[in-house]
Amino acid sequence: MKQKRTLLISAAALALVLAAAALLYPRLSQQAAPSAGSDAGVELPDPIPAVDFTLENSRGEMVSFLEQLDGRPAVLNFWASTCGPCRQEMPFFQQAYETYGEDIQFLMVNVMDAMGDTREAAQEYLTEQGFTFPVYYDTRLDGVYSYGLQGFPTTFLLNGEGEVVLGYSGMMLDDLLQTYLHYAFPSLVEAPDRD
Repeated sequence: MKQKRTLLISAAALALVLAAAALLYPRLSQQAAPSAGSDAGVELPDPIPAVDFTLENSRGEMVSFLEQLDGRPAVLNFWASTCGPCRQEMPFFQQAYETYGEDIQFLMVNVMDAMGDTREAAQEYLTEQGFTFPVYYDTRLDGVYSYGLQGFPTTFLLNGEGEVVLGYSGMMLDDLLQTYLHYAFPSLVEAPDRD
């Protein structure tokens, strides 16, 4: 009897998380702002508070996402080493991290089970490629559910107050990533050169 009750409570909690994620996803993943065009006429959506979730850091400790934010603007990217588009965009995130890492915090979150990835495979890929940005692991899919993710890669840009400014579901290569960073953090990132 106790097991059934626990199972029902767990199912109800999961349903609540999924319902919240379904309501939040459209607001968190707004893609209306930046494009490959000019700065003229671009209006950013109103920032919304970031959703907290539990993730594992590189030392294997379970930590709160919001507690990892240090008051700088932040890039939150959900990825997997088994995801082709994720692998294609990673060198551009590494380049952005090397360029802006002093001013912008990068939190690269591996989604593991959501894409059939493992921590070992992800770490091997990161080492092979020589990536040095900070990596976290969504071992319980808390981030996936909290942000209502429907595909990978997905990236969110947060201001220094921990609010989501922009979101993008899909691969962000050189110019697109630079464009989003510029619109989210105009005082820190120049618009891409369109020569």
